[in-house]
Amino acid sequence: MFVKHRNSKSLIDEITTKVFRDRVPEEAGRPDIDLSTFSALESCPGDWGAPCTVSNRPGWDGHIVMDTTHSPSRLFGPLVSLDDVDDDRPTFSNESLAETEVHAVPTSLPVIDHLPRTYICPGEKHPIPRSIHLARLAAFYPNCRLCEHRADTGQLPRSMIGRIEQTAQRGERPTPFLADGIRGAYLNHLTRKMAGQIAAAFAEHLWEHQPLTGRPRPTDDEPDSSPTPQRRRSGPTIVIGQDARPSSPNLSVGVSESLRLMGCNVVDIGRVSGPCLTFTVDHLQASGGLFVTGSGCPQSWTGLDAIGPGGIPFSLDGTLADVRRRFEQGVSRPTRQGGTQRYFDASVPYRASLLKHFQDVAARKVVCLCTESTIVETLTPLLEPLPCEVHWITDPSAVKGERLLVVKQGAADAGIVISDDGMSLRWYDRNGRLMPPAELRRRIVSATGALDALTTEDGSRPSDECVARSMQQQSTSVNMQSDGRFWYRDSFPRCDAAITLGHLLRRAG
Repeated sequence: MFVKHRNSKSLIDEITTKVFRDRVPEEAGRPDIDLSTFSALESCPGDWGAPCTVSNRPGWDGHIVMDTTHSPSRLFGPLVSLDDVDDDRPTFSNESLAETEVHAVPTSLPVIDHLPRTYICPGEKHPIPRSIHLARLAAFYPNCRLCEHRADTGQLPRSMIGRIEQTAQRGERPTPFLADGIRGAYLNHLTRKMAGQIAAAFAEHLWEHQPLTGRPRPTDDEPDSSPTPQRRRSGPTIVIGQDARPSSPNLSVGVSESLRLMGCNVVDIGRVSGPCLTFTVDHLQASGGLFVTGSGCPQSWTGLDAIGPGGIPFSLDGTLADVRRRFEQGVSRPTRQGGTQRYFDASVPYRASLLKHFQDVAARKVVCLCTESTIVETLTPLLEPLPCEVHWITDPSAVKGERLLVVKQGAADAGIVISDDGMSLRWYDRNGRLMPPAELRRRIVSATGALDALTTEDGSRPSDECVARSMQQQSTSVNMQSDGRFWYRDSFPRCDAAITLGHLLRRAG
């Protein structure tokens, strides 16, 4: 293929293309080359940019023919045929060009292989250079499994490329949003930054439901010319707490920072149990609450539980779905004014609210296993003045067989196992047999005197938000779920194993 252009300092007047039938067969194809910037080659050195010349041709007018068949470059776009050039210059047939002396053309022209790529890690907003991209691939950065450029491995060793391909086959990262909260492996699925983003989405949801404050009217004592004072819209009040897991303080700091950035008033109650945080949200009439916990999961996991106004928990089939949507779409600050933070000792009013449930307790010896230290710290002062004797077991490595063995060897009247979320318990008799749900419900109804108790007997487990809202609408006193959770109607729907324990320790009527 040959290209004709003017050998001058001015811009290219025309571009011509001819194919030698005897030198370049049709099967070789025509490379897609744009010569619109070919004039830049006039000032290039001849060792890499000099085209071949055609001499002693009448009417050629100092033009040059260049062979670009063997050195295509994307520097040039589609070729323009000589027929498309509106010029009265003489043209030549293939036969006349074939007789022309053509010198060898250097093949070392500069080649631009592709346009520069933009590397943006999944979950991030700003691009990174390719060197950082390769470094993260070599370090097996978790987000590289979801990166669309993970096939660009550069000069990494083959052994490392094989390992990268194996990690890419593990599938996409599971979502941290579960049925009744957010859970994920610490630093692998749920980090401090991600927890802050979820907290920001939770705060944005509460901001939309925050009541508006009008501008105050001037009083009769104030003159009409006096400026009307401006009232700043107060942000939602959010209670935060954490369990006793080692990863909880780190996530709690990220949550509080994000909430203050969103203009919220943060109330930190420190290391408490889940029922204590739910009680505090209702006790302080807060807009909501966030509890940093990994209950129900291994010790290496962590998560968040979202509580709405009135102590109503958020579930994925309800309000938590809106928080998830805002988290995936990204949030913006509703105000430029930062929020505040204060500390509150919630253990005192929470323990006082439980006293009424530990009345008329029978004298018995009880072995209680609970791996959550915050629950033990709450119940110990309540049980010490009572006639019952409680022996606590806090070893997380205890298994079911060891629990029953402790009940038998200790000659206890009953054995109790409290879940790590503090919402349910299991009751064993002195022979180590688990109390059936029907008997457990009968004793709870007898202790509370509730005549409108509801029970979920079909084996299904409705979400916590669904149960709490149904109790508000139906005014139900007690609601027992199939997994052993008891909900009680107090100032708000409460699900607390401490209340259930107080009813079970009462004397039989």
